[in-house]
Amino acid sequence: MSAYRLYPTLATLFLLTACSGGSDPSVTPPSQSKAKLAGKVIDGYVSGATVWIDLNNNGTRDASEPSVVSGSAGNYAFELTDSQRQCAQYATLYVDVPVGAIDEDLGEVTEAYQMVRPPVLDAITDDSLLHISPLTTVLWQGIRESFGREEISDCNALLADQAKRNEIKSVMQQSIDQLVSFYNMSEAVIFADFIADANSEAKTKAQDIVKGLQQSFALTKILSEDYPSAQEVRVVHYFGTHAHYTDDHDAHWFRKVLVSEGDSYLSRDDLVSQDLSDVITPVYYRDVIDSVWAEGQLFETRDVIYRGVQQGYQCSLDERVEVQSNGVTYSLSNLAYNSTYVAEVDACGEISEDASSRAYTATYEDAGRTYFADMRQHQVSFSLLTNWVSLVDKAAELDLADLIAELSATGYGFNEQVTIPTTSWYKRQYWYEGNTYFQIDYDQDGNWTKYTRFADGTHTDECSYDQGASWQACQ
Repeated sequence: MSAYRLYPTLATLFLLTACSGGSDPSVTPPSQSKAKLAGKVIDGYVSGATVWIDLNNNGTRDASEPSVVSGSAGNYAFELTDSQRQCAQYATLYVDVPVGAIDEDLGEVTEAYQMVRPPVLDAITDDSLLHISPLTTVLWQGIRESFGREEISDCNALLADQAKRNEIKSVMQQSIDQLVSFYNMSEAVIFADFIADANSEAKTKAQDIVKGLQQSFALTKILSEDYPSAQEVRVVHYFGTHAHYTDDHDAHWFRKVLVSEGDSYLSRDDLVSQDLSDVITPVYYRDVIDSVWAEGQLFETRDVIYRGVQQGYQCSLDERVEVQSNGVTYSLSNLAYNSTYVAEVDACGEISEDASSRAYTATYEDAGRTYFADMRQHQVSFSLLTNWVSLVDKAAELDLADLIAELSATGYGFNEQVTIPTTSWYKRQYWYEGNTYFQIDYDQDGNWTKYTRFADGTHTDECSYDQGASWQACQ
């Protein structure tokens, strides 16, 4: 594997300073139409906050986008044209809470923050009340994380793209389910006026969430100045657990940072102090470079993962080349690990170990369904393209036609037999029928599973013991 060095860490940026200031709460004059969109800004009820509709879903308040200022009891109301309101059902609602806004429970706001409500994805009427709160904001953070670097289409594009709307609905329902489970509250509470409902538990959780929102807002501002050409800067603080922090199973404050700039992005997950100002333990750091490689793409991914106080950090490098041919996307990935763990993130240095494992994948669509195959080999069983390692400087030396020829003959088709030696493999197909999502997987051991998610968010898990001919409850 080629040597690859970690980007400079964000440690010096993680020391948050006090942040003041906020957005200008100017009001866009309403149109003469009577179409209405209304709700409340809730932490306590917040007045003096600017609510705006992100019609193009770019996360930035543009001059042409409708905005209003919340009044007493956090009330806000837009008067929109019919076309604006139709578009608004597929747009994200933002509220900028500046220093000087009034929280009816906590008084004058001293640290600016932002709250969000995800797209409704259903018709909005004059009777619709779209409340924006810390709970809807956490929901939006989960949705954005699920989409990663992928952009969410603007409202006009979503109006014309049923498949994309279904995808967002699916991700939203998954995020709702996770939020319901994590906070042990009903889905209805997430979107409700929990103050009017006298739900003290939801109110307390919301106020705890705002603590993280304020710090996220402050650090986002700092990072945006340090990365002025970044397409996206995202910061999330949350109180809970992290899959890679296993020193205990207690809830802690964690911070997740993502910066996407040009052909690269970095993410930083840290355990932070109770006041959110200091990094206690780096937990998961990732750096990715995406570059043109001949007629394909090369992705270099560097991971540093915390494996506990006794072991320290595991360092790895994944290089993946991807190419499309005749409607099929093929990829080859090499994964290498440093042979020993290190005590600190910065000690990872270079990774010069040979690749320990390889993955071949193929993705294609047919008759409205997407098909995917993933085939794995350990180093000792590399049987294809054995010289396809240390790829970063080999675009002129290696021929993608060779990769296409080899991978097209692996038996990647869903109903084909895998024809190469593998350590493991699995195949998948997935599709929508209306608002219902279906996914079928099977693997090298003959395990067949079917996952069905319905429009109301409920799902079923089934197994097949006759290679997908019939389905029943898993034994």
